Amino acid sequence: MPNKLANFADQYILTDKVAVVTGGGKGLGKKIVEYLLAEGMCVAICGRTETHLMSTVEHFSIQYPKRIIAKVCDVS
Repeated sequence: MPNKLANFADQYILTDKVAVVTGGGKGLGKKIVEYLLAEGMCVAICGRTETHLMSTVEHFSIQYPKRIIAKVCDVS
């Protein structure tokens, strides 16, 4: 099975674009954040749990400084 995300990245230049990821503090959302950062994007994450969000920001800020921010919010 081909990697659909790789095909997506081949079609679009994501460098220096901005993405907002809801639920980006853990699980699938966190994996999406990792992919977007690796593609050169700046990412804003939001979710309901501040500890998850801050942990994710701290983790990725080491490799991608000044490219990720977080805001606690409930989008429901």
